[in-house]
Amino acid sequence: VGDLIPRNAYLRAADTAVVFDGGSCSYREYDERTYRLGNALIGLGLQRQDRVSILSQNAIECLEVFGAGEVTGIIVHPINFRLTAPEVEYVLRDAAPGVVFFQAQYADLIASIRASLPDIRWFIQIGGDATVPSWSLAYEPLVATGAPARPAMRPQDDDTAFLFYSSGSTGKPKGVMLGQSAQWHTGLAVGYEVGITPRDRGLVVMPLFHIGARFFQLAHHMAGATVHLPRRFDAATAVGVALFAIYLLA
Repeated sequence: VGDLIPRNAYLRAADTAVVFDGGSCSYREYDERTYRLGNALIGLGLQRQDRVSILSQNAIECLEVFGAGEVTGIIVHPINFRLTAPEVEYVLRDAAPGVVFFQAQYADLIASIRASLPDIRWFIQIGGDATVPSWSLAYEPLVATGAPARPAMRPQDDDTAFLFYSSGSTGKPKGVMLGQSAQWHTGLAVGYEVGITPRDRGLVVMPLFHIGARFFQLAHHMAGATVHLPRRFDAATAVGVALFAIYLLA
């Protein structure tokens, strides 16, 4: 799956990759941002198969973190943003990331558990304008430190790509390791079954901490289609996007 971003940047550079709250980006722009973030994480000292976690509602930065992991071989662990602070602490202890990304709205939650997670080296806040806690780095300045070239550190076929956690309905949440090669083939299978083409637009309304949302997004990007990524589900917006897509395809 780590080859998907560079492939699309080469084949579909000017096509729209993602439409998100506040804007959109082409496949070339998405490629450059993920490369910069991947190189920035390497600059922080992360190695292939190290882990990073992200606590975020759906946002372009969430996909950039996933993408940076995909192209470098760093494992990405998305956190269910509906968890309580003790539950977030538990999955972070279990996942043992070196870096935690979090949206600004979760700064207080992270601050309340940070002292109990001494092995996490870096906390990186997404958004929040200029208000960044003293114990955190800001996301955009970090991205700017990375080179826009494809990182020299690359994933291998049998590497773990993502670490998703179960709900814990029968006990504690359990981490499920999803491999680079396996995710590539799963994305292909989803795209084939749904019949996704480059003309399609996929509306991702599930949260990206859910594997269903990731498969849906990957399948559309494998086809070179456009993904619409609202921050949260809104019925009126969903219907509007669907009607607009039908109009364009009519």
